[in-house]
Order: sequence, then C-alpha cells, then structure tokens
Amino acid sequence: MVIAKGKRVYLRKANLNDTGFMLQLLNQKSFIDNIKDKNIKTHREAQEHIEHAYLIPYQIGLPAPYIVAQASSGESVGVCGLYQRNFLRYPDVGYAFLDCFTGKGYAAEAVMALIEYVKLHESYQCLSAITLESNTASINVLKRTGFTSCGAIIIDQDHKPVVVFERNL
Repeated sequence: MVIAKGKRVYLRKANLNDTGFMLQLLNQKSFIDNIKDKNIKTHREAQEHIEHAYLIPYQIGLPAPYIVAQASSGESVGVCGLYQRNFLRYPDVGYAFLDCFTGKGYAAEAVMALIEYVKLHESYQCLSAITLESNTASINVLKRTGFTSCGAIIIDQDHKPVVVFERNL
C-alpha cells in the first residue's frame, strides 16, 4: 500500500516479504555506526523486527516507519517514517538507506513525501528528528527539508550527543 509519493520514490507499508531487505539494511556498517546495531542477524529476527516496529504500529495507529522504494523499479532502497521517542516532544522523522542509494537525493525526497503525508493525514503541529553530530549527510538532509537545530542531547549509555531538530508543519 503506497502511503506517499515523490518524483523518484514512494513510501509503502512494510510486510514480511521485506525480510531480506531489512537484514541487509540493518547490518550495513553505516546503519550500525550512525543509528545502532539492532542485533538482527537472522530471517526470523528480521521478521520479528518488522512485526514489532512496522506491522503493530500500523495496526494500532502509532507513528510508524515505511519502506522507501524506487518509483521506476519498485526496488526497496531505504526506510523513512515516524517514531515516538519518550525523550522528544514530537514524533521523530527517521530514515536509513542502503549505501548504494545514498548521496542521490532519495532521503530528502522521502522525507518531504512523508511530511506532505503527515500534513494531510495527521494532526501534528511539529516534527522532530535526531542525528549524530558526526553524521553530516543526515544533518544536510534535515536542513534541506526545513528542519532547524535545537541543540544536542545524550540519549543513551554510549554518551554520544545527538543533535535535535524540529520542523513546524
């Protein structure tokens, strides 16, 4: 089910057929370095991750992530969606892409498509986003899509500060 469209990508709901893609994405060095090692190493663990992080939020109406696919081929290239973190006031826009699809503008396009979807279908007045201070590519995506830095916080035991961004809708 397509949720939102850009010129070159669209966002769709995840399903259990996305297991192989999810395993590849979650185990990339860039994902582990910039987001987190989720310790998902098997197809079964990937299916459980899809169920808990995607399917259940869809069913109960919580903020949720989506699969980003190329419009021309339907190939899954990344994820983009909303997350509700208890340390942020607003839902958090998060995204990650397969390395071979980074640097092509897909992230900014997916974030803008998500923002347009949220404006039409949700009642949020603002969105948040976080990224490591060292992740300049992600910082650039957030700035290009209208987010403004609000400072840095420490969110877990590794004590690496993350930059918090917000964008009014």
